[in-house]
Amino acid sequence: MKDLYTPSCYIESSRLVMGGIDLDPASSPEANSRIKAKRIFSEFDDGLNHKWYGRVFLHPPQNLDKVFCNKAILEYKSGRVAKIIMLIRCQYYLPWQEALFSYPLCLVHHKIPYLLENGETYKSTAYQDMFIYLGKDIPVFEAEFRKYGYIMAHLSQSIHSVP
Repeated sequence: MKDLYTPSCYIESSRLVMGGIDLDPASSPEANSRIKAKRIFSEFDDGLNHKWYGRVFLHPPQNLDKVFCNKAILEYKSGRVAKIIMLIRCQYYLPWQEALFSYPLCLVHHKIPYLLENGETYKSTAYQDMFIYLGKDIPVFEAEFRKYGYIMAHLSQSIHSVP
C-alpha cells in the first residue's frame, strides 16, 4: 500500500482541539506539507526511538500502528506530551487495541477519503477508522469530532473526565 495522507478537514479538527500540532512522529516531508507540524520524525529519524513532546498528531503506517500507539500512550503518561490525536484502523478484536479504549475515541461513520501522492483518493473497504484522543480537553474533542462519527468513552469513565 502506498502512503495514505490524511485529508485536511481532519487535520484542521485535530489542530483546533489541540491548539496546534507540535510533532508528527510518523511523518514525511510530503505528509507534513498537509499536517504542518512544527517538527516531524520520518522513517529515517525513527520516531519510536525519540522522546515526544507537546501536541502530537499521529497517523502511523498501518504495519506499525501497534508500536506507535503503545509509544503514544507511554509518551502521554510520561507527561512530555500534553495531547495526542491518533488516527488508526479500528480492529477492536486485536488485544493490543484494548489499551486505546481507555481513552475517548471517535468511530468514524464514513470511509475517510485518504489522499494518494498522485492526488487521487483512496477509501478502504475493509476497516473502520477511529480517532483516539489523549488529553484533558475531552469536551472540545467531543464537540469537534462528533461530526465525523460516534464519540465513545470507557464505561468506567465519564466522557468529561480524564482517563
